[in-house]
Amino acid sequence: MHRLMHRTLEEALEREPHTEDGRERMARAIDAILGLARERPVLMRQHMAGLLQAEGFLPCPEQRRLAELLRDTVARHGSDDVDADYPMLRALLMGAVYAALMPGAPMPVPVLRAELFKRYRLDWETGVPPDTEVPGGTCGADLARFFSTGPQPDTQSK
Repeated sequence: MHRLMHRTLEEALEREPHTEDGRERMARAIDAILGLARERPVLMRQHMAGLLQAEGFLPCPEQRRLAELLRDTVARHGSDDVDADYPMLRALLMGAVYAALMPGAPMPVPVLRAELFKRYRLDWETGVPPDTEVPGGTCGADLARFFSTGPQPDTQSK
């Protein structure tokens, strides 16, 4: 799950038009994670439930990459204390995902997005506002690109 999350986040942060702007990158990060909750609810529910098991939060290479991307996002957004602000962003995103996915009482993703954007002082038009599209989408249907372990196939005909 962390691989899907960090690769989705990385695609959102690096998509065209590429930007170094911390506010735009924070908006893209929020939209990427909320997009997973909206577009992959079963996977995200399983992930959140797994975190509440006895083992709890177990860092793995994919989780560490996700943390690196979010820490970089917090730093570029202008944090004076990344060590405090990164876990807060992580907690707020987890809480928003939980609220969006809670069976019987889900909160609408746009409402959660608005709250996070308010906290981080982001303009609604940044990132990927609800009901807009970006070239290539925000969470493509084909997930195989995230889990490929071998060399890319040669697409040239011989």
